[in-house]
Amino acid sequence: MIYDDIIGIPFKKGGNDIKGFDCYGLVRFMYSKFFDIEIPSYGHKNIDALKGEDINKVINLSKGEWKRIEKPEVPCALFIRNHPLYINHIGFYVENNQFLHCLKKVGVILSNVKDSYWKRKIMGFYKW
Repeated sequence: MIYDDIIGIPFKKGGNDIKGFDCYGLVRFMYSKFFDIEIPSYGHKNIDALKGEDINKVINLSKGEWKRIEKPEVPCALFIRNHPLYINHIGFYVENNQFLHCLKKVGVILSNVKDSYWKRKIMGFYKW
């Protein structure tokens, strides 16, 4: 898999390169590096900052927007709710029900969308 060298890169708040990622920085990096698609930075309004906000107001920008899709496809992002009240995590779908995401304690990992834990946390698949 072409993404193997990214697995294990550490978490870094605000990180968006191979020195360290946060979850949104990882998604931006993957779109840019492998698909030549530039996703804008939201500054303080990254996925970590959506607490209590309507995600659709934050992610729809004049430069482009995330469009919800029914099933995952490459490339797309997964919006994840680890908090009971709001979406606070994002992952990048790679293939065969697998997605990359970055967690504070372990860095970039590969997980399965059909895993019982993630299946109930994933709020939708979105394409830029």
